[in-house]
Amino acid sequence: MTRTAPTRQTRQRALIFEIVAATTSHPTAEWIHQEARRRMPRLSLGTVYRNLQILEQEGRIRAHDAWGRTTRYDADLSDHYHFLCAGCGAIFDVDKPEDGDRSVQALLREGGFFMTGHRLEFHGLCPDCARTGTRTTPAAH
Repeated sequence: MTRTAPTRQTRQRALIFEIVAATTSHPTAEWIHQEARRRMPRLSLGTVYRNLQILEQEGRIRAHDAWGRTTRYDADLSDHYHFLCAGCGAIFDVDKPEDGDRSVQALLREGGFFMTGHRLEFHGLCPDCARTGTRTTPAAH
């Protein structure tokens, strides 16, 4: 995603960013809308979507496609991985190993590639779903 120059900050955009930044649950636009309406009852879902897109274009948040069905948002811009639970659909942050991606970068360099970034996602069951044996729709993807 190419970053764009920051646009004029609106009250709506500030609130939406605040909501995304205050959670580690990687919320959906619908959840963000529900939370934002507690403070701005007239805020439309379309306004939330537009502002999420602007925040992503500005490089202030990241969008993640979860199971190819819904987009989730993350304000943690640190270099980290994600674990997607096939049972409950939750997304969890996973710290990168200390050596990071050096071995992958070396392999790509040897092949003549120049890596500018990547995204690594792990799929499976979170501890709660593994314990209960829960599997819902996301497992099919």
